[in-house]
Amino acid sequence: PFAGRTGRELDGLYLPIAGIPRREVFVSNASKCPRKNFDNPTKQEAQACSEYHLPSEIRECQPEVIVPMGAVACSLFGDQMQLESQHGIPFQGELYGWQGWVFPTYHPAIGLHEGSWMQVMMDDFQGLKTFLEGFQSWESDQYPSPDYREIRSMRELNATLEDAHSRELLSTCAIDTEATPLSYYGSVTQRWKPYCLSYSFRPGTGYTIYLDNPAVVEEFIRRMWQLDPLWIIHNYLFDKDILDAIGIRVRRFDDTMIRAYNLQRIPKGLKPLAFRLCGMRMQDFDDVVTPHSMDVVLDWVSNAATSLRDIMHNPHGKPTAKHPKGKLLKKPRKLPEYSAEQSRSLSKLDKIIYDWGDCDPWQRWRDWHDHDRRFISEYFGPMPRQSIAHCPRSQVTPYASADADGAIRILPKLKHLARDLRQSVTVY
Repeated sequence: PFAGRTGRELDGLYLPIAGIPRREVFVSNASKCPRKNFDNPTKQEAQACSEYHLPSEIRECQPEVIVPMGAVACSLFGDQMQLESQHGIPFQGELYGWQGWVFPTYHPAIGLHEGSWMQVMMDDFQGLKTFLEGFQSWESDQYPSPDYREIRSMRELNATLEDAHSRELLSTCAIDTEATPLSYYGSVTQRWKPYCLSYSFRPGTGYTIYLDNPAVVEEFIRRMWQLDPLWIIHNYLFDKDILDAIGIRVRRFDDTMIRAYNLQRIPKGLKPLAFRLCGMRMQDFDDVVTPHSMDVVLDWVSNAATSLRDIMHNPHGKPTAKHPKGKLLKKPRKLPEYSAEQSRSLSKLDKIIYDWGDCDPWQRWRDWHDHDRRFISEYFGPMPRQSIAHCPRSQVTPYASADADGAIRILPKLKHLARDLRQSVTVY
């Protein structure tokens, strides 16, 4: 493993930064089975292959710290580990009976292709040195029990504003929106329908207002127009059109995503930023939305497969198959020309049904040829997309509120990093 230039980078650059002699490091592979064209192994292949050699290697070495390098190696510690968020941050892990500290980072090859990633890895190994010396090199969450609530009434809205006023915090407000998908094409407002908004005046708090509560929404808009705060927004270019559709006019704003882009060496997404800068663990969209949307899409796929099978088995009879909305389906005018296409589409639908536990149905739908998608959509419409509207509000509220809370937490951290960068450039 790590032969050639990649190995020289590890031995000559990264290990010296961490202060680790090469003789004290055992290097292995998650998968020792070469693939065709030297492609990266899948997570399933790495898991299956590593079971044959890693347990004995770990027992023999008894490592103090395991440093998985790259997404494939990190996948051995569970699907929940997000390398973008957690690289360079140690955690307690378990692997084939071994328990101890795990220090994830990127694969050294990434630094050979782009210089900025080399600097990221150098920072990670500097953090590894700090960690091995016994110092904490990562941020801890200062607000482990945040106050996230749904705002249902004028009284609750006024209470949040009065609390911010008493703390003299009304001059800035973090805001975020959640939307449900409408279409795959068009402008932002043609593709997305506003569902709720969340706001926060101080770290550790987040409040969500759903748009089916127009009285509270209108009062929030009116009060914010009077206060005219500096809006803290992550990815203003997307939220602008959604906020305009709600009726909120943004006069002044600070975009935390733009600040992250300017700093370059940190993630751009809100969730990895909040974790790396503030130790804040935010729920992932797939963890919250996908389980509920999966039920909806599987119902759609099952109905489509059943109806299509009925059409194929009754080619000359009346259209007995039902559209999901209850309408009768029309058969193709020239059925013989469609028979092969029907069979292919049916097999693809069946494959989603039988493989749903191991596949992403939305990704499979996108991977289909346009002709196949158009054929299915002609009868049943496009596959339902992942939508936050499928989730119970008891889960949506903390998820949405955390976005506003995360934005207001990371802003001072980003300002501090920018200030340090300017000072280092001035000194240089």
